Amino acid sequence: MDVKLFKNFITNNTTLYDFLDFILNNLEFTNYKITGGFISYLDQSKVSSRFKIISAVGRFLNSNNIKIISAKEIDKLSIVFMMKESLIKDNLYIDIVQKNSEDIFIYLEFDKNIKEEEKLQFKTFFNELNDMILNTQWDENMQTIVTQIEKLAPLSKTILDTLNFSTKTNKTSEELIDILSTDPLIIASLLKTVNSAIFGFRNEVENVENLIYLMGIDFTISMVLSNNIEDSLETNVDGYGLDQSQFKEFLALKLKFISSWLRKENPELLKKIYLPLILQDVGKFIISKELKTENKIKSFLDTITKDPDHIDKVERKYYNCTSTEVSILVLDHWEINKNIINTLNGECKEVYKILQLINIIFNIIEPLNEKQINYALKKATGLNLDIELLKKEIEAISK
Repeated sequence: MDVKLFKNFITNNTTLYDFLDFILNNLEFTNYKITGGFISYLDQSKVSSRFKIISAVGRFLNSNNIKIISAKEIDKLSIVFMMKESLIKDNLYIDIVQKNSEDIFIYLEFDKNIKEEEKLQFKTFFNELNDMILNTQWDENMQTIVTQIEKLAPLSKTILDTLNFSTKTNKTSEELIDILSTDPLIIASLLKTVNSAIFGFRNEVENVENLIYLMGIDFTISMVLSNNIEDSLETNVDGYGLDQSQFKEFLALKLKFISSWLRKENPELLKKIYLPLILQDVGKFIISKELKTENKIKSFLDTITKDPDHIDKVERKYYNCTSTEVSILVLDHWEINKNIINTLNGECKEVYKILQLINIIFNIIEPLNEKQINYALKKATGLNLDIELLKKEIEAISK
């Protein structure tokens, strides 16, 4: 095994998480095959007893199957934790690296017992690897964001079913109604939002069937997801000057705008843009939570208020990533459809350019500001859009 491969991987923007994953995916030994294991952070506070070690274990290898660790193996982990020394026993290699205030456990299982004469080779290799972990200046700020994402609870079954349904080519209102009917709270929240002053329906929307009839299946899906994904994050976006209720209103305003505008400009594009528009801002919740933890909300908000045109640069200054990039990490953690992630990555250029345009018009600090609108109209001229229609729709939503 050549340690140079790992040295070449390390860059200034690499997080320790990336590096640990890279180790697992690229470890190769001449005479041995890895059959299972993990490399994971482990907070010392979680190790009050030997069995609690396992609660902190993550990043399993072995074809994503969960590995059951026996009591004897837990004891071995405990010994390594207490002695801070690597252990080679039978077909196992167990090690611990202290990095900052946390520990990194390395637990690898091979297809056969490690020979006595080859144990020194293993130890030498992993000592070099440990030195790299300890001596590299990792991007600690981004690591705190990744830590938050790793701890996120899974989405509810109803929301996951709605997301899966949203990717189907042929969707029926009956199927969507069946999915939503399993969760009355979701329906109640949905109807409360669409009956708010933002949407201005003449008559009250009394049920999901009426909403689908008025606005269509894709709009209804987008409202369900916008209402509930943010709720599942259990935090605000006060780093950007909004509480959760205000953010929902902000998002609903964007949805109302694109529904009216793109229904006339490009109905097929409208179907593609709903979900990316909603999900692109998930990262703002994660960044806001971290800002609050670090008591940096005021300084961050003051900075983006003074320079609302460059919020992404401020985000990168604080955490070496933008909120959209954090959103992509969250969606990947939730295993959300790759097509949505690819759109946010810019792979679907048509949708991505329209998203950028909408984000200029609805800047989270200065939505529908005259300066932002003029900039957006200038950019729109190169996108083969009906500029007069766009102006008309902006005027209508601004009233």
